[in-house]
Amino acid sequence: MFLISTACWRRLGFFTCVFLLALSWTSFLSAQRGGGRTILSNPTAIDPVQGEERMASFRNQRLEGDFVFHFTLEQIPRRGQVRVFKGTMWGSWNDIGPITRIQIEPTDGAAANGKGGVEAILQNGLYSQAWVRSSSEGTFRQLQGAELFEPLFEGLHYRWFDLQMPFLYWDDFDYHGPARVNGRPAHRFMLYPPEALNLPESGFDRVQLALDSGYNALLRVDLLDVDQPIASLRVRRFREIRGQWIVREIDLVDERSRDRAQFSVHSAAVGLVLRASVFDPSESAPPPRLPHSLFENL
Repeated sequence: MFLISTACWRRLGFFTCVFLLALSWTSFLSAQRGGGRTILSNPTAIDPVQGEERMASFRNQRLEGDFVFHFTLEQIPRRGQVRVFKGTMWGSWNDIGPITRIQIEPTDGAAANGKGGVEAILQNGLYSQAWVRSSSEGTFRQLQGAELFEPLFEGLHYRWFDLQMPFLYWDDFDYHGPARVNGRPAHRFMLYPPEALNLPESGFDRVQLALDSGYNALLRVDLLDVDQPIASLRVRRFREIRGQWIVREIDLVDERSRDRAQFSVHSAAVGLVLRASVFDPSESAPPPRLPHSLFENL
């Protein structure tokens, strides 16, 4: 029983994007396994109405049930030492939209702003919000304004804004024509921030994304400063878990320094039912630890 959300979510977080990427690729991978034809010819330009339909279809997807992932984030500089961070994410959907709880800490024991690991709850949807606490604190505090652009850890390029990725659901977008992306035919869209959103610390002012022409899967996201790429999100690997496809590996690349951060899932549990209190920032209790038997190693 696969449920497709009918809500038009306005915000989507990075980790929810991971699952959205997987869902949009499910039809592609299933077609290949079942002998379906891969569409490799150059795509034909579509009209604005078709573009809106494609975007709506891409956005209105979700996994079946709740999920828990164990993952690593590797900061891989072009020059210098690699840093590795480990974490766990718990994901669900509520009446507002997708919601995610994340715990992450450096494996080398280095502190994050002097406080060790960090934990966050990211509520996405029409009214997106974010709360964070260090591992030594008992209560969450809500992130405001410029705090969203602070890095999770020193030496890690991910910011809280990068985890939320609200640009995927900005209302102001237009179709930018067909192209080949990662060797596949695609349609490009340019998304612009709402007037009320001030992004002085972001380093970019618009976002371009590419959707696969044949399967409407997200192939790539580029953060742009006018026409200059600042950073890109590139999907690398997928994996099937109990009938559901998830993204196994994604690279976030700094297009100026060529440094990259690699997100990798190493074990996953899907089709779960998690308590709503897991995602309540007023609750100080730690998130649940599930038995190993529920996870599949990747």
